[in-house]
Amino acid sequence: MELYFTKNYFIITMGVLYCVSLVTQEDFNHFFNKHTWDPIALDEVEVNAKCTNCPYVYFPICADDNKTYINECKLKCKNKNKRNKSQQANFVRTGPCEVFPIEEDK
Repeated sequence: MELYFTKNYFIITMGVLYCVSLVTQEDFNHFFNKHTWDPIALDEVEVNAKCTNCPYVYFPICADDNKTYINECKLKCKNKNKRNKSQQANFVRTGPCEVFPIEEDK
């Protein structure tokens, strides 16, 4: 796959502003952080005990322990480190658990 990127340069000569566009071919992977992933694939990341495989992507999810996890990989990592399977948290929904704090009537 060949990808081309346009670079714009602005040049001022004798009081006149010119825009010069250069079309270049560069390595596409160079433009992305190695820790970024497609959010849809976050549930497919193979988790290790130290959570080093989890990408730095903020795609919050709410689990049944009422905690918000940065992404599904972090939830899986926490579960992997629990010895008791009954204490593992399960995915409930996408988004933080508590969007707005609920005030109790006094």
